[in-house]
Amino acid sequence: MTASSDRNIADGDDHLYVTRDMLINDRRCTLRVTAAEGKASVTFDATEPDGNTVGSLNSTIALDDLVPVTKAISATLSSAAKALGLTKSKYAAELNDVRGSHPRAGLPWSADEDARLIVRYRGGASLLELSSEFERNVGGIAARLKLHDLRPPSRRDRGDLNPEYADDDAEPDWP
Repeated sequence: MTASSDRNIADGDDHLYVTRDMLINDRRCTLRVTAAEGKASVTFDATEPDGNTVGSLNSTIALDDLVPVTKAISATLSSAAKALGLTKSKYAAELNDVRGSHPRAGLPWSADEDARLIVRYRGGASLLELSSEFERNVGGIAARLKLHDLRPPSRRDRGDLNPEYADDDAEPDWP
């Protein structure tokens, strides 16, 4: 994947050219953005190895709308890919790898698990202890504690030689 940009300023006009060339599924894809006069022109072309164009997008939007439109397009295309099952296989494969050591990773939390997690956390259990007990990875435990407005302890286990375990004044070193 290559990307380039060029900003030209001539006679007070500000122009920005950004091009990204990519190889996606053996297709040559080019994304171009040209910004000038308060507008952004966006083009995307996908070409098969034999030269046939198999995809093309062309649009112009106001520069003031560039960020929200970018977010909306990304979210919408991501939702469509998920609905079509195009993202599931990679995620499922990664999740299966994680579940090799953390069998409940990615599964919904029950009300009982949440209650036990809070009790065990308040009882002083470390992230490693909680991870083992709930069969979830350390990041999942830390995220769940944060969801309940609880400050997860440090990643260090109680047996760690570092005496600063879960220091209340220190920033947590969890993800």
